[in-house]
Amino acid sequence: MMLFCRNHVLAGLILVLAILLPAAHARAQNRDTQDRIDAIESRSDQAAEKRRLVREELNKADRLAWIVTGWFQKKGQVEAEIQRLETQKKTGAFNIYDTRQLDDQLQSLRNKLDGIMRLEGGLVIDGDPFNSFFMLQEALKQKNSEAMRLNDEYVRLTQELRALDQERDALLPRARDQEKTGLRFDQFKLGYLQEDLQMLQELVGNNELWILQSSIALGAMVPHMSRERALTLLTNEYILSVQSTPGKKADHRELAEVIKQYQAQSEAIKRQVREHIIPEKMREIEELRQQIKLREGGAGEIRGCWVVMVGSGNYPVIEIAANAQGDFEAIITRVGQLDFFKRGNRLFSVSRINDDTYDGTEYSFTADGRPVKIPLRLVISRDGKSIHYRADSIVTLRRCD
Repeated sequence: MMLFCRNHVLAGLILVLAILLPAAHARAQNRDTQDRIDAIESRSDQAAEKRRLVREELNKADRLAWIVTGWFQKKGQVEAEIQRLETQKKTGAFNIYDTRQLDDQLQSLRNKLDGIMRLEGGLVIDGDPFNSFFMLQEALKQKNSEAMRLNDEYVRLTQELRALDQERDALLPRARDQEKTGLRFDQFKLGYLQEDLQMLQELVGNNELWILQSSIALGAMVPHMSRERALTLLTNEYILSVQSTPGKKADHRELAEVIKQYQAQSEAIKRQVREHIIPEKMREIEELRQQIKLREGGAGEIRGCWVVMVGSGNYPVIEIAANAQGDFEAIITRVGQLDFFKRGNRLFSVSRINDDTYDGTEYSFTADGRPVKIPLRLVISRDGKSIHYRADSIVTLRRCD
């Protein structure tokens, strides 16, 4: 009898263990998966912070270039006037001034040029002091060289973030156990394909944007810059080259040829993108859309009013709603501390990637107020009350009370 009871107890214990051990194992696996996701998100935040710092340095390089361009223009105008008067003096072809008045005018211009060379007493740019025109020249040369490296670093970090996001999203099905893995991958891939296609179409369709083989611009994935910015940079580089080469004189025809070559390179690259890359990208997107239509989709959970927790008060407020395509757009209802934005502006548009993640584009501005589009990822919290917002900066969105 005792043996019978013991056998039943043992059998019961085995049955309990048979039920509990796999469940415990599954929970341990889920915990391990979530730990891996948390670790990836931490690495993503670190990479995003590094990218933000890189963007700040690129903005500084851009601001310096615009400031130096202004001083180059001032210097060039005064030098041209001095040259004109000196030529008149040599040839005697003047009838407004006598020789003394002409000398006084020349001396006044030389004094003005000297003031420009001393930056009219000096200036401070992003915390760095400058007291001579030559210091500005050297700083510009260094910043242009540094900008090339920083742009490559920005691209590298963007690619690293994409890889981390893909790794995280691949783990989510195990952690959430909701949507099919195939749908997640398809939606994830579709978002990036659409983002790439939009970027490429905008680049090749805009005559004011140049695509360059040299990574000297501030673009994220394809090196490009505005035509005006390219002309400014090429002109500044040419002037620096002339000034640093003994005996060399500026030749507008040589500069025009340099600009012409860069423009031709841009058009050749655009033609290749337009005729080959874009059609292939569109084919991939259409095939992926057809696959997604066969799968079951989920409704978005980010609709409504959100507060953007940036600054220390007077927070911006946005309203997120679905558009006709099923994507989500955020419209600013209170500007708060956002620079350059206006009430009614679109802050971002995103599409749903999985049950808690949305990818898309932030429509922002550079430090000097120029419009810029930045890749954006939103991750909504499990309780649905906050959103982790990652573009070039990381902020938190909280539901309005």
